[in-house]
Amino acid sequence: MAAITCYSLYLCLFLVSFWIVYILYSAYFVILTMDPKVKDKTGEKKKPKKRISVEAKHEIIAKHERGVRIIDLANEYGRNPSTISTIIKQMEAIKKL
Repeated sequence: MAAITCYSLYLCLFLVSFWIVYILYSAYFVILTMDPKVKDKTGEKKKPKKRISVEAKHEIIAKHERGVRIIDLANEYGRNPSTISTIIKQMEAIKKL
């Protein structure tokens, strides 16, 4: 009976140590294969974010108040319409600047 208990104990220790080694190796492999630089799907570096100056934001707000559509402002400034909408939503805070 003691031999069976000893055998099952060794088997459990082997399985636990196997899984520990497997997990550590997997983590090591992931770290080695990760690319430290942020890239897009094509493998090229992503373009840096283009910031909009406060003056440009004031112009966008003024043009929108004169009746220019958001899509037209987005095309004029080369931005996504959601970016222009965000600027218009933050109109009060931007006007204080």
